[in-house]
Amino acid sequence: MPKKITPQKSDGSKAFVQTRVRHDDDVFGELAVDVFQTADEIVVVSPVAGVQADDIAVSVTEGVLTISGSRGFEFNIDERDYVSKECFWGSFKRSIILPEYVDPAGIKATYKEGILTVRIPKVEPVKTRMVQIES
Repeated sequence: MPKKITPQKSDGSKAFVQTRVRHDDDVFGELAVDVFQTADEIVVVSPVAGVQADDIAVSVTEGVLTISGSRGFEFNIDERDYVSKECFWGSFKRSIILPEYVDPAGIKATYKEGILTVRIPKVEPVKTRMVQIES
């Protein structure tokens, strides 16, 4: 079932981003993200502990930023032997619907000490242009 979260800006104006998680036939872990904006960019920050940078993919398609990857598990444990099982192992995916006023071509991603940071530059919003009607 899709999940949508619409964070609001502190001034109460309409939301600038929506996140969604899809659980179709494939099972994906939900990746926690913080999304905030500065004057020049939107920033997505996500803790991705136990994952190498090469095991994370960041893509943008039709205004949707997707972070996906896989966290491997090194032990072969029988399910009956678990006392507690809170960690997610396997594939994860998170999609974030971006606003129209960003530049997808300028996106940059960094990964340091288990924290993925994606920076999306803002552009000037398209303004309405009046067209003169010729007679």
